[in-house]
Amino acid sequence: MSSPLLELQSAIVQRLASDSDLLALMPIDLMAAEEKDRRLYDYIPEDALSPYIHIDAPVISKVYVAPHSLVDVSLTLHIWHNQQLTGEYGNHTPALLLQAVKQALRFKLLMPSYQVMQVKITNERIFEDTNVDVKHGVLSCTYKLLKV
Repeated sequence: MSSPLLELQSAIVQRLASDSDLLALMPIDLMAAEEKDRRLYDYIPEDALSPYIHIDAPVISKVYVAPHSLVDVSLTLHIWHNQQLTGEYGNHTPALLLQAVKQALRFKLLMPSYQVMQVKITNERIFEDTNVDVKHGVLSCTYKLLKV
């Protein structure tokens, strides 16, 4: 049985890892020899290189009564940028990365068992982490998925 959570996450990972504009800003390499060089994670390794993207666990936020094959899946993409390590301070780098992520996800995602019916951005912001050297960008979205 297919899972809308895993299919959506996989489709987003594949889209982000293949988007040339995003890759020009941040070299995502899912096949990197070392984990720290991947820069796109569904967990955060201790030695992750800055900047990187973390895909938070997707959640089924709504199941529709009719048709029962329609669900809303919400997820958040976190962009982490250590200003001290890169020497680039302020909101500029996280803002560029957030924009590139949004651009990469602007077309419908392809999934084997689900079709994207609608996408809503529910939160987009940049803020300082508890570590003042780190800027944290957040992009939260809800995808309405139809089982095909």
